Amino acid sequence: MKERLKKFIQSRTFDPSTIGDDLALKTEWKVMHRGGTNFRTHKLEQDHLNLAVFRPTIQVKLFTLLFYGVGIAIFIFWYRSIYEPGMEMEAENLIPAFMAVLFPGIATVFYFLKSKSVFFDKLTGSYWTGRGSKPDQHSDSKSMAGGASLDEIYALQLLKTYSRNKTRGSHGRGTRNRGHFVYELNLVLNDSSRYHVVAHGSEKKMKEDAEKLSEFLEVPVWDAT
Repeated sequence: MKERLKKFIQSRTFDPSTIGDDLALKTEWKVMHRGGTNFRTHKLEQDHLNLAVFRPTIQVKLFTLLFYGVGIAIFIFWYRSIYEPGMEMEAENLIPAFMAVLFPGIATVFYFLKSKSVFFDKLTGSYWTGRGSKPDQHSDSKSMAGGASLDEIYALQLLKTYSRNKTRGSHGRGTRNRGHFVYELNLVLNDSSRYHVVAHGSEKKMKEDAEKLSEFLEVPVWDAT
């Protein structure tokens, strides 16, 4: 991992002139989304010839359920082993109860952030970010969050960054730098501005989905990974 990180840092400066497109020189090449999971959070699905959607994966749901399960288990342990009617509310007695609330809270925030889908609809000629598995056929797509015209999409941009986490060493000695690579997919628009689509830690799946979306939208992939 250290060698991979070293090589990545040495080659992280991407030269957009290698793409051979003037718009690439005007486009920003820094990541839009800081951090990211080390697993695949979204996958591209094509419902029919005119609709492609990035939807949350089963891993997102399992991760959320896991944290809810941990919180419930801690609460049951606290209630059966520690809690007594009329007990004094001392810190040591409240820590398990706090943890029982913390884990579901983290799960809720995580799912709220990762449960959004990104729709590309050729019938309406629009793309947007929203919740749910299907677009609302009775809504005006231009009024949806982040909605814009498919005609504005010029290219797809693939970026790579390293998400670093600091953890304590054994016996509390020092800290260790641990992390993982995160791959980001953005839309590049005609005016060189960008629209963030997804970011996660699976390089293979990200590139596969980028190629599929490229074919669907008939635009090139600018791969800076």
